[in-house]
Amino acid sequence: MTRNALARIAGLLHLATHPDNGWTLPIEASTMAAATELGDYFTAHAVDVFDAMAADPAQEAAHHVLTHLRETRPADFTKRALFRGLSRADFPAMADLDPALALLEEHGWVRQQPPPPRTGRGRPPSPRYQAHPRLTTG
Repeated sequence: MTRNALARIAGLLHLATHPDNGWTLPIEASTMAAATELGDYFTAHAVDVFDAMAADPAQEAAHHVLTHLRETRPADFTKRALFRGLSRADFPAMADLDPALALLEEHGWVRQQPPPPRTGRGRPPSPRYQAHPRLTTG
């Protein structure tokens, strides 16, 4: 769920709690936490529905990557290292990871890190990703 959607949910919860003067009060951290919990709930159900419908071809690939990340628990990883750890039957080329990583990033499971500055010739470094903390803990 996007940050904008979470902000809208938090705003609605805030106004439901303070219908008379909500626009004059700041949104509390507990309200934002409740909005995040609702966002996680709705996201999980949307993913289940998309799975059932098989509406997104990147969905299955993202599930393979997410399962691998849950099993290996890396705090961060490179795209190249991820590719090496996955089945060639599912990901014949490294470019096949792009839709899955984009979907996982959209849903907040991974975050691409800025590339380091280039210091010389040669191949650019593999993109580096940070995994969501829930993937790295038991």
